[in-house]
Amino acid sequence: MTTNSREATLGTITKERMNSVVDLITNDFNKVGYQSTSTPVIQTMDSTDFRFWSDVFEDDSFGATSIRWRWRTNSSVADTASSNPNDYYLQRTGPVSNSTVGTTNIPVTYFHVRYLDDNGAVTTNSVLVRKIEVEVIIESPEPYRYDGEGTAYYYRSAWKRTFVPNNINLPY
Repeated sequence: MTTNSREATLGTITKERMNSVVDLITNDFNKVGYQSTSTPVIQTMDSTDFRFWSDVFEDDSFGATSIRWRWRTNSSVADTASSNPNDYYLQRTGPVSNSTVGTTNIPVTYFHVRYLDDNGAVTTNSVLVRKIEVEVIIESPEPYRYDGEGTAYYYRSAWKRTFVPNNINLPY
């Protein structure tokens, strides 16, 4: 009974964390290239590092700025924000309010971006990108149970979506 209660609580926490990440990603990725006069619009396109120009918040004082999503796999966050050894920071850099640019660190277990052309084929040419596929996995910060051998089990939530941003799909 205790395990079920703990799993339900950690499941709710994990889903809420996922919803927050999904809201941020959806806002940013739908607006790739919005109000940008910079070329190329996409600056960095790696599977764990995506940087682009956009005006992600229409009511801020910045106009189009550089937005960066980067998964920092070089050090675990287990000592700081989570005891889960699978967590690493997903770092978003860009406007965080009407007047502030900053960095937001979000513990995630997995982050992967793929860049697709008109036909849905993977491309490494930023000019040909028409679709952006994102996958995120978040696990609970604490285990909901341990088995007899001491293996920890974490509640997991996964999300995957393909974005087709209007501003990189305009006719030329």
